[in-house]
Amino acid sequence: AHQEAPLGLEGLTFNPGDTSKPVPVTTQTDTIAEADETFAVNLSHATNATIADAQGVGTIVDDDAPPTLTINDVTVDPEGNTGTKSAVFTVGLSEASGKTVTVDYATANGTAVAPGDYVANSGTLTFAPGVTTQTVTVVVNGDVTNEANETFFVNLTTPTNATILDSQGVGTITNDDGVTTIAINDV
Repeated sequence: AHQEAPLGLEGLTFNPGDTSKPVPVTTQTDTIAEADETFAVNLSHATNATIADAQGVGTIVDDDAPPTLTINDVTVDPEGNTGTKSAVFTVGLSEASGKTVTVDYATANGTAVAPGDYVANSGTLTFAPGVTTQTVTVVVNGDVTNEANETFFVNLTTPTNATILDSQGVGTITNDDGVTTIAINDV
């Protein structure tokens, strides 16, 4: 929890026969998923009594739902005949979190197959508190093969401090190679 200036009370008065007194503490509500927070109420300067336990600890239990994770779809258009291009996927949180959020990602073959069509990639994304987007880059290989558009996937798994709303990004590699033509010569 964070440290704040102490709140001063005018004092508690126990009349003869009183054995307890409430100490009201007002908390502020928010909608940010965060760790439980604690605060202390300290007793001091007792008159006509001794203090057996000078500190009470209050806990503010977080009741906010964790944010959700999504990933977009990306099209590489065109793929090119040589070299590489980058397919950059954006992974986003529905809202900023007060906790560190992590999620694992890994590419998977569709009609595009690694390593010929793209370079396989995997890892873990980390969202520090307050951060709402991260990216995953997949390298796409150019070629001169006449083929249909091809797809591969980026899958999200094992989140911490979040849930996954959209777990799969689709990468589409757009074919830019012309149609093969056949010619017959007259004899």
